[in-house]
Amino acid sequence: MIRKILTNNCFLVFILIVFSLGLRLWHLRDWNKYKTAFFYDKRPLMTTMDAYYYLRLTRDLVSNNYKHKDKLSPIQNRPYRIPLLVLITAGIKKITPFPLEWIAFFIPCVLSLLIIIPYFLWGKHLGGKLTFFISSLKGVSSFYWYKRTCLGRFDTDSLIPFFIYLIPFLMYKFITEKKLLNRSLFLILSLFFSFCFYLWWTPALYLIPFLLLAPYGLSVFICPCNKIEKSIKYGILGISILCLIIISFNLGRFLPSPMNSFFQKASIMLNFVAKKTTSSLPNISESISELKPPSLHLICDQIFGNVFNFLIFLFGLCILTYKFWRYLVFLVVPIGLCLLTIFAKRFLIYVVPFYALCIGVLFTFVYNWISKKRSHQILINILLGCLVIVTIFFNAKKSLSITLFPIINSYDVKLATTVKNKNGVIWTWWDYGNFLQYYTGCPTIIDGGSQDPLKTYITAFPLVTSNPVLAKN
Repeated sequence: MIRKILTNNCFLVFILIVFSLGLRLWHLRDWNKYKTAFFYDKRPLMTTMDAYYYLRLTRDLVSNNYKHKDKLSPIQNRPYRIPLLVLITAGIKKITPFPLEWIAFFIPCVLSLLIIIPYFLWGKHLGGKLTFFISSLKGVSSFYWYKRTCLGRFDTDSLIPFFIYLIPFLMYKFITEKKLLNRSLFLILSLFFSFCFYLWWTPALYLIPFLLLAPYGLSVFICPCNKIEKSIKYGILGISILCLIIISFNLGRFLPSPMNSFFQKASIMLNFVAKKTTSSLPNISESISELKPPSLHLICDQIFGNVFNFLIFLFGLCILTYKFWRYLVFLVVPIGLCLLTIFAKRFLIYVVPFYALCIGVLFTFVYNWISKKRSHQILINILLGCLVIVTIFFNAKKSLSITLFPIINSYDVKLATTVKNKNGVIWTWWDYGNFLQYYTGCPTIIDGGSQDPLKTYITAFPLVTSNPVLAKN
């Protein structure tokens, strides 16, 4: 009876939902303890400054004031398509009586639950329910994943890994299915979720072609196909490699319009991450903490929990490569994003699911190997279960013990609301731009979406000089 319950998918998903939400909602007690500092007008403040950009868009959409022209941002233009996060939040606001800030406060924790779906799909193919369950437990308890999906983290992080790992799985099913109807269904789903990914996160436009085409092209080496399809796959693989070369070496400027615009923007984004600059001024990414390369200690601490878990991950990676190397072909883009961690901490978010899947594969492999021995199986199963709990404990403990609070507090909001001159422009550092736009209704000279090397230098100079006259001029 117990075995049947533990192997029921619905029951396992229920445990994971309770576990994931529990890790995040546990911190409500600390928020309540310091509510004087981190609540304003009985509403919570956000734990990321970018949240106020999405909050302002949502507020305007709810009040029917959403216009393509943005008078408060230096960019002056809003996204051509309303971001999916804004649409979802505005929809909830319109059908519920809750304040917008409270909806934004909880929604990252709820949306982050969708990552369980890729764990389920990949886990079932990489070992079964045990792989799925252990991978999910490891993934949702990772401190870095908690950090990116905690209370008040009203940003796009909560669903980006969901799309990054779901779309390759759908492409895998499209490539490997035999029946035309099934292949068509998975292709449609791949395209649908790719479009949703673009609506969710605009830079996804530069990732989606690789998420769709790279697995398809590389499958020519592992999946049997006829001559026509093989030629198509080789062609797509060649085009994908050519596109990577164009983006890496910024060759897009030599292409005709509109291709040159697409490839040049992709090259700018890559240079942004790699911190390359074409001017005498530093790359703007030098001023963004999450774009600094992480140390091995930080990776072990925030992703794995400790060095012991890191070593277990390496063993799991070896097992995954040995037993399921064909699946790695379909995960080539997520793995590539994981490798970009050497350039920036930002990419650690893609490491979490891959690390969790490796751990799940390892424990499933060990469990299956032990099951064949049939000696002292109950005792060994208990020991294995304890080992799983211990490895999860380190990350879960860190996620439970550290409450992530906003950078700004209620006193900063009170100060911002004292601004009376709505016709002026606020001179501030870029990180505070969206926050000030939301609470003052005034434009700022710079914000989180308008940085460039020259503007950042001009903005920073009067803020750091010790000469008040020079700063004023």
